[in-house]
Amino acid sequence: MGDRCEVRIVWKGGDWTTAVLELPVVTYAEMAHGEQLVSEVLQRARAGQSDEQIAAEMTAAGYHAPLKKCLSVDSVVRIRQQHGVYSRKTEFLRQGLAGWITLGQAVERLGEHKSWAYYLIRKKRLLIDRDSEIGLYLVRDNKRVLKDLKELLRGERFSLTLERRSS
Repeated sequence: MGDRCEVRIVWKGGDWTTAVLELPVVTYAEMAHGEQLVSEVLQRARAGQSDEQIAAEMTAAGYHAPLKKCLSVDSVVRIRQQHGVYSRKTEFLRQGLAGWITLGQAVERLGEHKSWAYYLIRKKRLLIDRDSEIGLYLVRDNKRVLKDLKELLRGERFSLTLERRSS
């Protein structure tokens, strides 16, 4: 491919030395394993791996982006987006998930301030975990949970623990 060249130096006495040099390339198509790299990124993304995990594992396996020594998270994101593969978070925000809404959506629906909800999380009065797959705070979309959340946000309740979504 275009990312390597073989150089041979012929010495005065007739001996020679051969070396393979890495050449800078600017596209994955020009890299020897560029097609394989892109395919692997897309396969892992579709399987639900995070961009951070893909970048770390593929860099450890010896892959790198053009003109770089590693495969960064930004490179993984760019590859995914160019091929129409979206992160779990983006897919959730575009299509939703039956029975679940984000904490921000729940607070907006209740007519309260989002910043207050995040303050209560920091103060450990609202106990909620980010969804491990999507990376957002998810709230079950039902009347009882929303009523309990509203009571907390209005100061009618001291604390609230919200269940996490099981994968």
